[in-house]
Amino acid sequence: MKRLYLMRHAPAGAGDHAERSTDDDPSLRPNGMTKARAAAWGLAELEIEASVLLTSPFLRAVQTAEIVSQVLGIPSDQIRRTDILKPGTSPSQLVEEILPLEAEAVVCAGHSPQLDDAISHIPDCQSRITRLKKAAVACLELSSGSPPRGLLLWLYPPRVLRRLGK
Repeated sequence: MKRLYLMRHAPAGAGDHAERSTDDDPSLRPNGMTKARAAAWGLAELEIEASVLLTSPFLRAVQTAEIVSQVLGIPSDQIRRTDILKPGTSPSQLVEEILPLEAEAVVCAGHSPQLDDAISHIPDCQSRITRLKKAAVACLELSSGSPPRGLLLWLYPPRVLRRLGK
């Protein structure tokens, strides 16, 4: 069994979607950095011990991953950018990339709705069961069966993670 922590990136770019459409790869807003750090401290309080952090190559996800790695003590050389976490890839591709990793626990920083699709795919739900807020985290336990399946163990919205981290 492998633990999988799926984290949606923190708030990025302009707050208005019309403004964001001109910016293909926005960085985290200052309050997004604060929210990512607070959520990461919440994960630290939960004693998350991941040794690998996968991230979408988009800047907002990379910045979220870097903050999480600093707080959780994951070495920066264990942050791996992967196109599998880009929007539009299938949940089965994500699972196929994670299973061969030697790590017992993996954190992934990515995007919605792709992470929501993965959260539904792993326990074999027929429709989407979550709608992650920015800087929210879901924990799943992933088996190596055929096809790989698992359980949703918990999901914390960013507000709860921030409270845990205080």
